[in-house]
Amino acid sequence: MDEVPRPLRSVASASRTVAAAKVSRTRRDAEQFALEFSQLYIDARPDTDMEAVLSEVASAQMSPAIRNFIASDLQGQQTLGAERRWDATRSQWIRSSVRPASGQPDRVNVEIAAAFVSDPFELYSWYKTRIDVVWADGHWKVIDLSAGDFGPDTSEELTPEQRKDYLTGPGWRQISPR
Repeated sequence: MDEVPRPLRSVASASRTVAAAKVSRTRRDAEQFALEFSQLYIDARPDTDMEAVLSEVASAQMSPAIRNFIASDLQGQQTLGAERRWDATRSQWIRSSVRPASGQPDRVNVEIAAAFVSDPFELYSWYKTRIDVVWADGHWKVIDLSAGDFGPDTSEELTPEQRKDYLTGPGWRQISPR
């Protein structure tokens, strides 16, 4: 599978995330939705009402603990003035697994790695997170999110050696920036 989602825009958008959920039942569209959701969850700059977004795109099977974590983490970061975000000027990396293995997917587990920035704290790092999405009621819904794994402390593109050490396992695909 060589096809990759569209690259991120510079600022997250709740309406774009909700719209990305309401597309077709393909792996690529599930990945696009997960990528958009990851940006909305990570980007603490816009005044996002995450509870309202989750009411649209969270699976009924999402655990209450995960739902609370997603909403409270973003709100906490906004309160701190962290201004954290994905750096959309850098490549993003993505891989996924699909269930069932053939036919239309019911579930797509998506891992995303991207450059993470928090300007006020002068934090620049690479960060991986996993977002699992399921097809329900005619669109994609988030069922789980795994908090991430920090990687190389750089705002630059990953070097081949850094990719080898940080993006372990098969299937990682590069999404070039806009």
